[in-house]
This record gives sequence, C-alpha cells and structure tokens, in this order.
Amino acid sequence: MNGLTRSLHIPNIPNKVLDQRSSHRLQRCSPRGKFGHNFQTLTKDQGSYMRTQCSLSTYEAVNEFWLEQGVTREAHRKHLATECTTWIERDPTTEKKLLTLGVQPDIRNIPRSIPEIDSQLRRLQAILPGVSVAKVLWKRPAILTVKSLELARRVSTLCTALPGVDVGAIIKRDLMLLIIHDASQQAEDAMERLATLLPNADTARLIQREPSLLFQDIEDGLNYLRAAMPSQDISRLIDQNPAIVLSIQSNRSLSIH
Repeated sequence: MNGLTRSLHIPNIPNKVLDQRSSHRLQRCSPRGKFGHNFQTLTKDQGSYMRTQCSLSTYEAVNEFWLEQGVTREAHRKHLATECTTWIERDPTTEKKLLTLGVQPDIRNIPRSIPEIDSQLRRLQAILPGVSVAKVLWKRPAILTVKSLELARRVSTLCTALPGVDVGAIIKRDLMLLIIHDASQQAEDAMERLATLLPNADTARLIQREPSLLFQDIEDGLNYLRAAMPSQDISRLIDQNPAIVLSIQSNRSLSIH
C-alpha cells in the first residue's frame, strides 16, 4: 500500500453491497435509443441551461438600458426589465397578459429588441413632453406596446373629455389612462357621474387630485357617508378631501367580499 492509498479512508464494504451498486450503475447507464439515456438527459439539460443563459443575458441588458434612462430604483427597474424581457424572448403568454390589462395589442408593435424599446420610449416622450416617461413607466410598461399615433389620439381625446383638468399631470401619476382603449369615453362618463353625485364639488379639481375617481364607482361610499353624517354637506367634504370616499369605498368593497 503506497502513501496515497494510506492517506485515504476506504470503508470496508461487503461484496454483496458493491455488486448491488454496480448493478444499479449499469442500469442507469444502459443505452436507450440510438445515443443512450445519459446523452438524452445531457442534451435536454444543456438546452434548458442555454435558454436560461439567454434569458438572463437579455434581462441584464434590458436592466442596464433602464438604468441608463434614469430608472434608479431597483424594484422599478426590475419590473420594467422583466416585462421587456418577455417581449424580446417572445413569451407566448404576452398577448394574453396585455389583453388582461385592457390593452388591445398589435403584435407587430410589441418591441422585440432594446433599440425598438428605445424608439418606442422616445416617441412616447415626444407625446408627453412634460412627463419624465422612463421614471413613471414602471407602473404600466405595457404602454410601450401601443402605437404612437394611437397614444397621441388618446391624449387628445382625453383633453376634450376632461375640460379644466391638466391631463398631462394625471397621466404622470398613472399611465393607465393611456392604456385603456376607451379611456376618454370612460373619463367623460365619470365626469358627468361625479357632477351628479357631488353637485357642490369642483369635479375637475377632484379628478386632478384623485384620478382614480375616473375608474371607481363611489356611490355606495357616498351613501354611507351621508347616512353617517346627515348634517354634513358631503359634497364639500369630498371636495376638500376626496381620499375619504375612496378609502370608505375600498373598505366597504373588502367587507362585502
């Protein structure tokens, strides 16, 4: 026994156990098909590994792109990078996800590379000159899948539907207004509904302060407030603090469910 052998600890394994282990190894390595089971497993794992590497490298490149655009918050950048990577990698569920958000995507308009994302971003910035688009886009990255001409049309129709409202300011707070296909019609209907529900309130100012009023039915919350405070002018109360009715409406919705 040489020095190398003496330095190793070799357990005393019965021959029967060794025979069983050898048999098991032979079964695992026995060929299946033309190239054998191990080769098939290797190629399958290698394909999975390569796909992972490709997605990871794409994600890192997109992440770096958004960092260069001034998106410094990691959570915001992560959301943008993840979404854009699915577009570039042609995730088959992309269209379904966009439809769920209310977007009616033209598949040809989904950016498939970083230069295309950059081009879409520049067009959107031109439509919204008063908004730092890259920094607010993390909330609604799907907006990059909408054609520029359609976005310009939506901004124009929103300005018409919301007289007295700084549309650019509320878009800056939430880009959802530009994602929804018929947002201008919804906005116009919401203005009329709020004017009826709150006759003594400044409707335009309310929407300016709380754009979510355009998409929430607050009638139940208003009825609750009127019943709880019959001597109060609820219209004026909401005019001073619109968040009150939104909070009550949200809590009541949760209690119902």
